[in-house]
Amino acid sequence: MFDIFKKRNVSESEDVVKTSEVNADEQANSGENTPISWDTLSFGNGGGIERSEAPYIPQERPLPQSKPAIGKQPTTTPTHIPGMYSTSTDNNRRNTENNTSSGSVDYSKYVFPSANLLTTSNVVGSEEDSAYKEKLEAVFRSYKIKAQIMTVSQTDMAVTFGVAPNPGVRINSITGYKDEYGLALGGRIEYEIPLKGTSYLGLHVLKDIKAGVGLRKMIESTEYKSSKARIPLLMGVLTSGAPLIEDLDSVGHLLIGGETGSGKSVFLNSLILGMLYKRSPAEIRFIFIDTNILNLNVYNGISSMLIPVISDSKQAIASLSWCSHEIERRTKIMIESACKDIDDYNEKSEAEKLPHIVIVIDEFAPLIENEEGLEALLSLTIVGKAAGVHMILST
Repeated sequence: MFDIFKKRNVSESEDVVKTSEVNADEQANSGENTPISWDTLSFGNGGGIERSEAPYIPQERPLPQSKPAIGKQPTTTPTHIPGMYSTSTDNNRRNTENNTSSGSVDYSKYVFPSANLLTTSNVVGSEEDSAYKEKLEAVFRSYKIKAQIMTVSQTDMAVTFGVAPNPGVRINSITGYKDEYGLALGGRIEYEIPLKGTSYLGLHVLKDIKAGVGLRKMIESTEYKSSKARIPLLMGVLTSGAPLIEDLDSVGHLLIGGETGSGKSVFLNSLILGMLYKRSPAEIRFIFIDTNILNLNVYNGISSMLIPVISDSKQAIASLSWCSHEIERRTKIMIESACKDIDDYNEKSEAEKLPHIVIVIDEFAPLIENEEGLEALLSLTIVGKAAGVHMILST
């Protein structure tokens, strides 16, 4: 009797094991060979597109895991950006109807933010240009310096003189009085030979009391409005007062370093706003990774974001892995189209344009503590530029 019970019990347990193995195989196979497509993504609402309700922010769902081979650790295959639903769920259908993926949104009606949202920087009281010119001329007369002051321009940061030496006068006979100029004009002296755009000697007087560099003034400048940079970066202003604009598309990636309190976060936000005021979501998409949690959360809900701000290291690594797969997909498309990079593809292709993806990571040190995170960052650094995937790292 006990033998019969044992045999029946063994057979039932074997059936349970077989059933569990079949279910495990079906579950594993459901996640295998799932194509990673740009069309499977759903994007956050916000920005310049008019909407009547708050943006729908999807929650995180676990990624499918493939069945591990014997003696190997299981690996995760990102089939979509973490935090995004797959297109097979009802929730994602509603999200797609509300927000629409990048392939069907008409950004021709996109409204860029107004510069009135930004505050005006405080203006430090300073003397008239003619007063500075008289002081410098007095120094020239005192030391019998044979030169003429041709131009005077003033910014919140410095006063710049364009000085033309008389015929036969050597430059070092003018620049040798640096301390005397600084004492008379009340600031630190720097030279520029020649002054940009002229044939004069540039004499810069850096003010001791500075108003700082205002973002609004740079955004309203003619240089910014007429800039041809695909991904404009507002780096600051020159001593002449003109904004310094770099192109992240040409640079590839950017590293921001500095001690606590040195202004890294302020500078990082200025870079982000400089891109948002110039490029629509059809041209640039963002992935924000903020291990500090509070610095970048203000951007949640804007239409230029691929997903909500990531603050978890595991989600961050998974999103970087997705970017690696997206680079492979784009590379394949560009090879088939005989294009050398994303800009060449967007100019030649009649199909949907590929937006640049800018990954902004505030404090990336926690990511590189993990070997998987370090490998993901290195991979994006090496092959990301041509596919239009760029990183801005702060540490």
